[in-house]
Amino acid sequence: MIFMKVLKRTGFRNYRLCTFPIGSAYFELSMQESKDNFDQFMRMIPERIDYLTVRCASDLRMPVQMLDMSPESLILIWRWFLQNACVVDKGKREMNELQKHFGHLGESFIGKKRLSAVTQFVLQDIGMYLGEVFVRNCSSIHWELCAAPKNSVFINRPVLAGFVDNSYMPPFCSIFEPVHMAGVQAAKLLSDTDPQDEDLYHVYMQWEKYTHD
Repeated sequence: MIFMKVLKRTGFRNYRLCTFPIGSAYFELSMQESKDNFDQFMRMIPERIDYLTVRCASDLRMPVQMLDMSPESLILIWRWFLQNACVVDKGKREMNELQKHFGHLGESFIGKKRLSAVTQFVLQDIGMYLGEVFVRNCSSIHWELCAAPKNSVFINRPVLAGFVDNSYMPPFCSIFEPVHMAGVQAAKLLSDTDPQDEDLYHVYMQWEKYTHD
């Protein structure tokens, strides 16, 4: 086990985790495994959102009804996340492996910090919440399994489909991976960028314009 030194934030204590493949593990799934994982992911959404909202409301000392799946509720969810997210040092063995494979890209690419494992699992729940905010507020958006193309960075992952950019001719259809997009915003904790409570809400508003509602 690699020892992780906590640099800041020590929240999410006793947070009940739900494990799904994270990151590159998705690439290792067979077609049947990816379908089974997708079905399990979809079945778990209500339970995970209920748990997330109750925990968030309790920690922020506010009524759980304020987390009502509205776009604005993303501000509260992300405020809670930023107050509790944990950044840790990468272990020596991990750094050696990264240097071996990516050292030629420079130190800034590798980085010396990462989000703790628990924080990454919490982001999965937040991604579910973000996805459901789209589904419940935009009738054209739905969950689906990304099964093609095989070289897609989101292959075998649950994604949101139905986004259309009409500024192109013909219109360009896009998919949105909410767990990934939550992680992109969380990565600000690892850089000099100052994260804001509104970051996740701004992501929603940016993509909402590509819906048909």
